[in-house]
Amino acid sequence: MKKLLFCISCLFASLGFAVEYKDLTLTNQDRENIHKLVKTLATKEWYSLLKRKGEMESLGEKIRKNVHPLPFLACILGDAERRRYLYEIREYTFMTRPVKWNPFKEGLFGRLDHMHSRNNLVPSIPGFAKELGVNPDCLIQYAKAKNWNKFLEYIMP
Repeated sequence: MKKLLFCISCLFASLGFAVEYKDLTLTNQDRENIHKLVKTLATKEWYSLLKRKGEMESLGEKIRKNVHPLPFLACILGDAERRRYLYEIREYTFMTRPVKWNPFKEGLFGRLDHMHSRNNLVPSIPGFAKELGVNPDCLIQYAKAKNWNKFLEYIMP
């Protein structure tokens, strides 16, 4: 049912209808998958993650198929433990390379691009910004410019 609602919202967006943030769904299973993803990325060493690459990609694919990137981010940033994990992912380096952060961003930025191209991002930003307690105008400006690095920096300084 949730997948059907997500597909309908994508269809409406592709036809030019604005999809509001409140209409984007996130199930308990989605939350569990997101938690497992960020916890595993944050708490495992990079070489351990290489051994679990298939498992992590499969989990990421489930999330990608079912969850719009804005509720995905809100799920992480709205929970103290998941937010801490996200900061740990960002700060982890191996030989000065952000080996966890770059792949995480690439996946997220690809989803943001996809939703933006379907007009299924900007209309949802005001509700997303309200949930996070940030200014929607800045996020809309970054989204319209497809400046995902600034978008992400703004919501997680």
